[in-house]
Amino acid sequence: MNEKKKKHLGTNLMIISIIFSLCICIGMGCIGIAIYYKSTINHYKKYISGILTMAAGDLDGDDLEQCINTLTESEKYKNRQKLLNQIRDSYDIEYIYMVKPLKMEEPDNMMYVISGIGKEEMNDKDNAYLGKLSGSEYSEKVAEYYISAMSSEGITYYANKTTFGYMYSGLEAVRNSKGEAIAVLAVDVSIKEMVDVLTRYIQSIAAAGIIIAVIFFIALYRWIRRRIVVPIQKLDDAANDFVKKSHESLLPSELEFTDPEIHSGDEIQTLSDSLMTLSNDLKSYMNTLLRETKEKERIESELSIATEIQASMLPCIFPPFPNVSEFDIYASMSPAKEVGGDFYDFFMIDENHLAVVMADVSGKGVPAALFMVIGKTLIKDYSNFGGSLGEVFTKVNDLLCESNKEELFITAFEGVIDLRTGEMEFVNAGHEKPIVYHKDKDSWEVYQTRAGFVLAGLEGIQYQSGTMNLKKGDRLLLYTDGIPEAVNPLKEQYGMERLVQILQENKTTELDQMLKNIRADVDKFADGAEQFDDITMLCMEFKEFK
Repeated sequence: MNEKKKKHLGTNLMIISIIFSLCICIGMGCIGIAIYYKSTINHYKKYISGILTMAAGDLDGDDLEQCINTLTESEKYKNRQKLLNQIRDSYDIEYIYMVKPLKMEEPDNMMYVISGIGKEEMNDKDNAYLGKLSGSEYSEKVAEYYISAMSSEGITYYANKTTFGYMYSGLEAVRNSKGEAIAVLAVDVSIKEMVDVLTRYIQSIAAAGIIIAVIFFIALYRWIRRRIVVPIQKLDDAANDFVKKSHESLLPSELEFTDPEIHSGDEIQTLSDSLMTLSNDLKSYMNTLLRETKEKERIESELSIATEIQASMLPCIFPPFPNVSEFDIYASMSPAKEVGGDFYDFFMIDENHLAVVMADVSGKGVPAALFMVIGKTLIKDYSNFGGSLGEVFTKVNDLLCESNKEELFITAFEGVIDLRTGEMEFVNAGHEKPIVYHKDKDSWEVYQTRAGFVLAGLEGIQYQSGTMNLKKGDRLLLYTDGIPEAVNPLKEQYGMERLVQILQENKTTELDQMLKNIRADVDKFADGAEQFDDITMLCMEFKEFK
C-alpha cells in the first residue's frame, strides 16, 4: 500500500510537470503565432488597399457598365486592361481582375470582366476575357464574399485555400455614376510564404516545447524529489514504523518515533517537528492514561468492596426474626453511585419493642457513606440506652455536629413500636413523612408529622417525639426522597400522588414484592433518565399483638 502511494506521487509529479511545460510552450507559441499573423495580415491589407486604389483610379464606371452589358471592349476598357497587366507584372501579386457576381449557386456564379495578364500568360488560351463564365472555380462560400462586397462601401478581405495555394484577397465594388455597383475589383495575394513561416514556426515551437518540457521536467522533478518526495518518504517510513511499534508494543516506553532528520527549513520540516512533538506528547499521555487507569481500577475495586461493606451493614436477611410473628418487615436500598448516603435499620430494643429507622445523608458517594455509618451507629447505640426518641436524636445531633467538618447533614425518621399495644413513638428530623395503610379504612395515608431540624445541621437542637397507633393488618412505609423526586426525560417528578396510587394497587401484595413493584413503577416513569438520588424503602406490617 505504501509503495504504491510513493510511486503514485512520483508519477503524478511527472505528468504534472510535462503538462505544465507543454502548456507554457503551447501558450507562448500561440501568442507568437497570433502576433505574427496579425502583423502580416495588416501588411497584406495595406498592400492590397494600395493596389486596388491604383487599379481603380480614373475608372469610368458607366463605360465599364456599357461594356459588360454589350460584351464589347471599348477604348477605355482596353486602356484599363493594359493598366491591370502592368500592375500584374510590376507588383508581387497573383491575380488582379474584375468580376460580376451572378448567383451564389454553382456553377457559373461569376462572369469575368477584366483580368490582368502577365507577359508569360499572353499566349495562354485559358485567360479570362470579357463575358467568360467562371464555371466551378468559385465555391458558394467564396461567392458570398463577392456578393457582400457589391453592397459594401469599403474593402472586403478574406483568406481562402485554392488549387493555386493559400490566397488573401481584397474586394472592392466598382460603381457607375449613379453609385450602383456593377462589378467587383479583386486582388489576390499569395500567403503561401506566411503559411510556410507559420508552419516552420509551429514545428520549431513544438520541438522547442518538447526540449524545454524535458529540461524543465528533469529540473523540476529533481527539485521536487529532493525537497518534497524524499522528505515525505522519510516521514512515511517513520510514521509506518511508529504505527508498527504501537501495534506490537505493550508499554508506552517502547514507542519511539524515529526522527526523519529533515532540515529543509520549510513546512515539511515543521510537519516533521510537529510529528516528533506529537509522538512525545502521545507517549506522555499514554503513560498518564495508564497510571490513571490503574488508579481508577484500584478505586473501583475499593468502591466495590465499600459497596459490599455498606450492604453488609444494612439488615439484608429476610425474614429477620423467624420466631417473631407479631410483624413482617422488608427493606431495600439502591444507591445512585457505587456507595450511597441512604440507610435503613431495624432492630429489637427488647423483646417487646421494635425500632425502625430511615435516613438520608446529604451528598453522594464515599463521604456520604462514611457519614452514614457514623449516623447509623450512633442512632442504634443511643436507641438501646432507653429514654425518649427525642432525647436520642438530641444526643446524636450534638455528637454529629462535633466532627462534621464537611458540613454534611442527615434527614432521619425513627419509630419504636410496642408490639403489645401497637403504639409507635416516633421522631422526625427533616425526613419524608411516613405513609400508613389502615386496614379498617382500606387506604393509604400520608401521616402528617411535624418534622424537626435535620441532624448535624445545628448543635443544641431539642427534638420532640410523637406517637401513633397501629392496628392489626396496618402497614408502615418509610422511604427517602429518591422516590417522589425521581424525574423522567421531561423533568417531571414522580410525586407522592403516584406513590400512594401504586401502594394502593399493592395493598395486599407481599412486602418484598410490593417494594419491587414500586421500584419497577419508578423505573417505568423515569423512562431511562439517569438516577440522581439513592432509592431506599422499608415497609413493616403489624400482624398481631403480642
